[in-house]
Amino acid sequence: MRPICASCAIEYAVETCGATVVVMQSSGKPYELWQADVWYCPSCGHEIISGFANNPYCVHYESNFAIEFAKVMERKHTGTYGPVYLVYESVIIRDAHGGITECLPQ
Repeated sequence: MRPICASCAIEYAVETCGATVVVMQSSGKPYELWQADVWYCPSCGHEIISGFANNPYCVHYESNFAIEFAKVMERKHTGTYGPVYLVYESVIIRDAHGGITECLPQ
């Protein structure tokens, strides 16, 4: 993968390998915990999260999820073990005419 900044036409550089990504449901509840990489544009500073692992390392239905999520949030507040990103799933709605509306959490 070679991400390129569309605005600057410069290749992104890796900022962090192994950042934690918490995927939140549109309701605001945590759903999955992932490891991914953070890339940035050296020119404008824009960041993207990419290079996700093949699978989440913990999912909401697993018995240890609450403990793992609490550990992640503690790391987010203390800044230890790399950055933590909370991302929200979007909900795609199709209307009767085949149009698509993307609804993001408020």
